[in-house]
Amino acid sequence: MSGDYYVAATTLNLRAAPSADSAVVRVLERNDVVTVQELTNAKWVKVSTTTAEGEVEGYLSRAYLSETETY
Repeated sequence: MSGDYYVAATTLNLRAAPSADSAVVRVLERNDVVTVQELTNAKWVKVSTTTAEGEVEGYLSRAYLSETETY
């Protein structure tokens, strides 16, 4: 799993570490584009995304990513 993906959830928490208990770095919205940097484990991926403030890195649950936009 690598390359660009879309957020498939209405909102999705970008986490500081690959855990649901980890601090939220940023809240992403449906169809925001993220670049997968590495597959952390079966559930989590490390990603980066560009925001108005610059590039942000963090971890997302891969279950909420899609290869296509979601309507």
